[in-house]
Amino acid sequence: MTEMFSMLKKIAQRRRAARASAEPAEQAAQWISHAGGASDYDAHHALVEGLERYNGAHPAASLAAYQALRALEREGLPLQECIVQQYLRCQDTLPFARQALWRESQMFWAQLAMAYLRLLKQVVRGAAREAFAPFMSEILARGLRYQALIMRWEYYRGQQPSSFAWRRLHKLFHIAEIRRLAAVPVVEDGRVTSCGREYALPLVLALVNPAGFKPAEIERFAGALADFPALPLPESRYRRDQHRYGVDLTGGRGAVPADVGFVPGRRMRFLDLRPVFDALSRPAPLGGLPDIVCTQLLRLLERGGAGRGLPREAREARIWVVRGMEVVLLAAAGKSVAGEPWMMRDESRDGLGLVLSGGDGLAQGELFLVNDDNPPDGAWRLMVLRWFNQEGERFFGGAQCLSRYPKRVQMAWPEGMTAGGAPALFLPLPETTRGVSHLLLPRSAYEHGAERTLVDGEVSYRVHLGAVAEEHGDWLRVDFLVAAREVISAAA
Repeated sequence: MTEMFSMLKKIAQRRRAARASAEPAEQAAQWISHAGGASDYDAHHALVEGLERYNGAHPAASLAAYQALRALEREGLPLQECIVQQYLRCQDTLPFARQALWRESQMFWAQLAMAYLRLLKQVVRGAAREAFAPFMSEILARGLRYQALIMRWEYYRGQQPSSFAWRRLHKLFHIAEIRRLAAVPVVEDGRVTSCGREYALPLVLALVNPAGFKPAEIERFAGALADFPALPLPESRYRRDQHRYGVDLTGGRGAVPADVGFVPGRRMRFLDLRPVFDALSRPAPLGGLPDIVCTQLLRLLERGGAGRGLPREAREARIWVVRGMEVVLLAAAGKSVAGEPWMMRDESRDGLGLVLSGGDGLAQGELFLVNDDNPPDGAWRLMVLRWFNQEGERFFGGAQCLSRYPKRVQMAWPEGMTAGGAPALFLPLPETTRGVSHLLLPRSAYEHGAERTLVDGEVSYRVHLGAVAEEHGDWLRVDFLVAAREVISAAA
């Protein structure tokens, strides 16, 4: 009996192996034929089911399996375009149809992404490496594209892509870099692309906070970017005067301002978006987008990619501002200072929208204190200007709160450095932020890991300086670790 079961098992294994070698092209033809003669939605659904069965069969990496996948892809993309257009048209009128069409579209991209990812894993690790060498650049480019489309579909329902999705995108691009395929041209339907370009597209799109736009607006801007020939590719060498954004290939997020806690390294890549800025600023706008849309997108990009973590509520009110570190230190020490009036137009617990009296002397990253009262009641908030721009004769800006209760302390260091000490600001952790509290100190007082003494009234703290979180001219915002605490009067 045991021998009979063993023989039957071997026969079944041989039959499965024979089907796996013969089925991909034949089954693809059957799945495509099932899609014929039906409505667009039914035909599309049949193709999605075909892709599900293709992935469920776990076909071995072969040129026949790859050609079967390409056939399903070519047949499905025009149907997918029809479904996408139906989805965009029914946003306000057919909510139930909208949900069904969203799921159907997302499933199509997900199945294609899965198919290319599995194929890529087999080719990289298996014996089919040489046979697939001529196709590696197009396989990687398609894998990047479909992963990016999965992420874009999350924006359509107002959600951000997961950190897992970003890590997968970074990993695919890094494989292209390792194999020196990032800049190799790939021709698709008469359009020239590359792995680097397919990777840069979702990075730039994410910088305009697309989850806050309607699906048709996201689709239109994404299409304009895809048609833009001068889209910059990620670079590994950082140039401060050109690279405004950076991305960590080991992280779980997209691009962020390159001057916010970035240390150039092997896994850091940087973007020079000046060609995009120039295209959005020209009279003949990017991709035929209306001027008002280009102005809006340019304003969002100029914010430095700083997304709003919390929703803001409209609130028009006069606030009082002090600028310049000397005055900021005085105010943080409880001294009486005179503020200049600015107008607030919206706020949240972690930021403000501002109407500025003028743009002279303003710079992105500038620090200032804000008080709601005049004369001030002492409750100054430390803010950093994340973006500002001019519209006609008016200046608008957005600021992030670094601390609601900044406190001036005195910093001292061992002999041998600059004589005496220096003022610094202790920044208690904002309520809306996870992490640690920070110190704001002069650049000349900073050395990573160095020991410093902070004096706050009758209390002395021995601290070790950590990593730089952000630079503000001659001042740095850094992490720190308290090693000891001592009451000065008791020590005396």
